[in-house]
Amino acid sequence: EETKNALQSRFQSLENDKKVVDKVVSEVEAKLNDKQRQCVTLQIRFDDCEINLAKARQQLQVFHNEHERKKNENMTKIKSLEGQICQLNQEIDRLSATV
Repeated sequence: EETKNALQSRFQSLENDKKVVDKVVSEVEAKLNDKQRQCVTLQIRFDDCEINLAKARQQLQVFHNEHERKKNENMTKIKSLEGQICQLNQEIDRLSATV
C-alpha cells in the first residue's frame, strides 16, 4: 500500500511537472511564432525598400540622362551663339574699315 501511494504521489508529481513543461513549451512556441511573424514582416519591409531603392536609382538615372542631354543641347547652343558673335564681330570690323 505504501509503495502504491508513493508511486501515485510520484505519478502526480510527474503529471504536474508535465503540465509546467507543456505550458513553458506553449509559451516558447508562441514567442517563436511571434518572432517568425516579425521576421516575415521585416522581410516584406526589406523587399519594399529594395524595390523603392531600385525605383529611385532608375529615376536618378533618368534625371541624370535628361540633365546630360540638356547640358549637351546648351553647349551646342553656346557654340552656335559664339559662332554668330564671331561673324557679327567680323562684320562690324569689315563695316568699320569701310567707314
